[in-house]
Amino acid sequence: MRAKIEILFPHGKPVLGMLHLGGATPEERLARALAETRDMIAGGVDALVVENYFGDPDDVRRVLEAFERNAPGIVVGLNLLRDFRLGFELVDEFGLSFLQIDSVCGHLPPDEDADYAAELAERRAATDALLFGGVRFKYQPVKSGRSEEEDVRLGMARADALVVTGEATGQGTDNGKILRFRAVVGTDYPLIVGAGMTAATAADQMRIADGAIVGSYFKDSYKDTGIVDVAHVRELMEEVRKVRGAPPATIRIEPIDAAAFAPFGKVLAMEGSADPDENIVRTDGPGWSDAYTHDPLLATNASLGMTRSGGTPFEVRQMERHPNTQEALFCAEGPIVLVVAAAGPQVRPDAGNLRAFSIPPGTVAVMHPGTWHDACRGLHGPTTYYWMARVRTGTEWQDVEGGPVSVVAEPVA
Repeated sequence: MRAKIEILFPHGKPVLGMLHLGGATPEERLARALAETRDMIAGGVDALVVENYFGDPDDVRRVLEAFERNAPGIVVGLNLLRDFRLGFELVDEFGLSFLQIDSVCGHLPPDEDADYAAELAERRAATDALLFGGVRFKYQPVKSGRSEEEDVRLGMARADALVVTGEATGQGTDNGKILRFRAVVGTDYPLIVGAGMTAATAADQMRIADGAIVGSYFKDSYKDTGIVDVAHVRELMEEVRKVRGAPPATIRIEPIDAAAFAPFGKVLAMEGSADPDENIVRTDGPGWSDAYTHDPLLATNASLGMTRSGGTPFEVRQMERHPNTQEALFCAEGPIVLVVAAAGPQVRPDAGNLRAFSIPPGTVAVMHPGTWHDACRGLHGPTTYYWMARVRTGTEWQDVEGGPVSVVAEPVA
C-alpha cells in the first residue's frame, strides 16, 4: 500500500498545503487561492489540497480550471466537503492525484454503512486517483458501534492512506491518537496527520506519521480565517526536512528471551521450562506450586517498588540508568513492555540502539548496572508492575538522542 503514495511523493513524508478558499466574493476567493498557491509552493510544500471550507463547489471548480490553464507544477488533490460523489467526478475530470474524504468509516450506523462502503469501493475502483480517508475525524459523529481499532482496520480497506485528526480545525492532533492508529495500521500503510500540526510539533509527529495536511498554521493569524504567510510555511517545512531520511523512529515489541536480552541483563523464567542457569528451584504440594531463585536475585540488598503505568503504544523521550545497581522487573496481572539500550560511555541513549521487550507474568528481567531504560508500560493497556533495586545510589534521566521513539506492538493480521 505504501508504494502508491511513494510514487506520488518519492522523497517521503509529504506536507499537503490546504487551500481553504477564503474571501468575500467568488473573485476574491479565486485570487486568494492563487496567491496562497504561490506562497505555499515558495515555502516548499509538496502538494495542494483544494477544499470548499469557506467556498462552495463552484469556487472549487474555478480554482481547478485556473490550475488547468496554468498548472502550478505541484501535486494537486481535492477535499470536497459534504459531497464525495462530486469529489470523485471532479478528480477524474481534472486529472487530480488524490481525493480526501473526511470520513470513510465510523460515521454511519451499520445499516447505512454497508451501502456507503459498497458505493465507495465502486467509485474508488473506477478512478486512478488515490483516496485519503479519515477515521474518527474532526467534526464527524461516531455511529458505527465498533471500537476505534475496528473502524481503523475497516478504513484501511477503504482508502489508500488514513488521515487522523484531533477534535477541530487548527487544534492539535494528540500524539497518543496518532500512535494508536500507527499501532493498528503498522509501518507499511500510510498515515497522515490531518489537523493542528505546527513547527513545534512537526518533527515529533512526522517521526510517527507519513505525511501531514496543514492549513491553519500557514496563515498569518495561525487561524483558518487568515491568509497564508510564506514565512510560516518555510518555518514548518524546515522542521519536516530534518526528519526526512532519518532512521525509522518506530520500534516493535519482541518477546523477551535470554539470548536477545543478554546485552542488557539476564532473564529468569519462573514458570514453564527449566531455567538454563539452573538457578530456579521449584517445589509443589497439594493445590500449590512455587519457584524461587537459588542464588540472591540481585548482587546487593535492594528495595521493593511498585509502579502504575499506561499502555501500548507509547513514546520514549527520556531514559534513565542506575550506574551502581542492578534492577529486577516483574509483573503479575499482565505482560509489560520494557525499552532498553545497552550500558556504555555515551552521555545519552541513542534512538537507533533501543530495543523493546515484552515480559510476561512469571518471567523476571534483571538489568545490568548502567542499562538505559524507560518506565515499563502494559502491553495490552494500563497496568501495575514491580521492581527491585538498590535505591538512592544515583539515577540520571537523559533525552533520547534522535528521539522520540514510538513503541508499537506488531499489528494483528
